Amino acid sequence: MKIKIVTGYDGDCPFRQATQANLDEYCTRWGYQLATKFDGWKPIDRNVSWRKQELILTELKDCDWLLWLDADCMVVNMTIPLEPFLDGDFDLAVTGPFENCSGCGKAVFSAGILLFRCCQWDQDFVQRWWDSHDEPWRQGKLANCRWDVDNDWLSCCALAEPEIMAHVKVIPLSAMGHATYHDDPTQFIMHFYGSTGELKFGEFRRYAPLVIR
Repeated sequence: MKIKIVTGYDGDCPFRQATQANLDEYCTRWGYQLATKFDGWKPIDRNVSWRKQELILTELKDCDWLLWLDADCMVVNMTIPLEPFLDGDFDLAVTGPFENCSGCGKAVFSAGILLFRCCQWDQDFVQRWWDSHDEPWRQGKLANCRWDVDNDWLSCCALAEPEIMAHVKVIPLSAMGHATYHDDPTQFIMHFYGSTGELKFGEFRRYAPLVIR
């Protein structure tokens, strides 16, 4: 079984080396492939947060499972492999929910930790996610949804569709990774969501000595 972990960032990333070193160590330990992209991006006609879908579409091949981690995610327990999270009964796993959207009231899931079973459904889903940028899907209550640009369609629109949720598994934050950082070095993944670049770098340095190996 081939498992790939993918991350990337477009722009100045002070925590780039910390992310790379952390994921290098984890993938080396478990025999996973690591794919990162921090340079060489072509111009984009939207917010750079959409680089996620662009990179996932490129890497969602030549593997059985793909774990997307935002570049501000960190494995804090190296002893936990990905295999226990794999389930052939779903095509996409999301973590959450962690709060409700102030616009539509729907549960919000993390777009920073995503587990794909590499198949045509996943390719079509990520392509639709990318294409949603140009779709007039914001209507009625959805008009006030203002998540982190690429997460609003995922949480407020896509995961509200029963035909999509039939392919999706929800993994509790406590089992895989919080959508924000907590003083809990025993959790599997931390996502330093919502802080500035320098603060994220400081958080990486803070937790690095606490990583369980």
